[in-house]
Amino acid sequence: MYRSSTDHQDARIEGAPLTWRIAGLLAVMLVLAIGLHGWPMTGVPAMRFFWPANVVVLAWVAWILLGLYRSETRDALRGLLPPACVWAYLVVSLLSVAAAENPARAGTTAVKMALCLVGTYTLVAAACRTQGRAAWLLWALAAVVSGVIAHAATQMFRGQAPTALFESPLKLGSFLAMTVPFAASYLAACGHPLIRFWALLLVVGSLLVCGSAWAWLGIVVGVIVGTVTTARLRRWLAGTLVVAAVAINGLVISGGRAVVISDVQWREEIGRDVRQRYLEWQALINLLKDRSAVGTGVGCLNDRRSEYYLRLPKNNTIAPFDQNGYLAAAAEMGVPGLIAWCWVLGEYLKKGWRRRNDMVIRAAWSGVAAATVAQVASSLTYNGILVVFVVLLALIDHEEGRSEDAPI
Repeated sequence: MYRSSTDHQDARIEGAPLTWRIAGLLAVMLVLAIGLHGWPMTGVPAMRFFWPANVVVLAWVAWILLGLYRSETRDALRGLLPPACVWAYLVVSLLSVAAAENPARAGTTAVKMALCLVGTYTLVAAACRTQGRAAWLLWALAAVVSGVIAHAATQMFRGQAPTALFESPLKLGSFLAMTVPFAASYLAACGHPLIRFWALLLVVGSLLVCGSAWAWLGIVVGVIVGTVTTARLRRWLAGTLVVAAVAINGLVISGGRAVVISDVQWREEIGRDVRQRYLEWQALINLLKDRSAVGTGVGCLNDRRSEYYLRLPKNNTIAPFDQNGYLAAAAEMGVPGLIAWCWVLGEYLKKGWRRRNDMVIRAAWSGVAAATVAQVASSLTYNGILVVFVVLLALIDHEEGRSEDAPI
């Protein structure tokens, strides 16, 4: 079991301002809202700004703005803002609006990104100041991930595409790639046999329902990263990987997960054309040759992408949300956007490694590591997905007090 730094935690809780307690409550609500994704407004593009997670963050921002006149609120905000790499990415996204053919769309996307990057980050950072609420957030996330996997499994066994409420198997894959390593690593570190069995079920279940090969690989990488550095978790990791391999092999033999195998093929199902996904990547590279400094403007990739297919065949067979996150960042915000995005990823991979003796931070770090793999075939900046990533970043920066035996 872990050792808590009780003296430090008691100091945080004792006399904690109301802002901390509000943040703790809203953070738990945020995690529950993440599982709903866009429901019940998924099919209404005009209401994307008011998806459940966005509404919770808006409530937090409203609370802060209304209380800025109080010195207590201003003092509470000190030290809660994101680091320079996050601000750099946000500034580049705001500047890219000037290059967009549709400034309204780019502006709306930039505002949503600012709300997510700053609002979500400060909310989770503030929640970490109250011990009880922060613990609720972690357990709530594990419960939400379990519910999402159960929902997707039900859809799969009914012959439907396993998407839960996430619109697309690729979007679901991005969600699972970040949250399953985080939840499984944290639960496995808790030590109780039943909780460790829960962690095993999360890993196996996610691999069975995940329809994206890159997200599948991200889950495996994240779970390994989150557990292999701690000696007492290696036996659990080995057992989990064996059980997962047996379960997946049985499902593949029965023809149940051919979709994962087909996700890595290079050619279309019908004909000899190169798969549309990879032609799309080439089109984005062509776009970068022409607009490397400014891109298309954040959120406006689709406005200009078709111009850069040139002589490439366009079969319109690409799946929804099938997008390389690195190329998309570069295409929308130019090379500066790609550099800023890689800075964020690199900075938090480094921070997580340095503080990996904390069980929560190690778990969040594993989610970030998985995200770097998963976004090869799906962007992390989609509405409802970026918020999950920012939760992990805030936990790496602000969670503390759950240290355990030092890793190797």
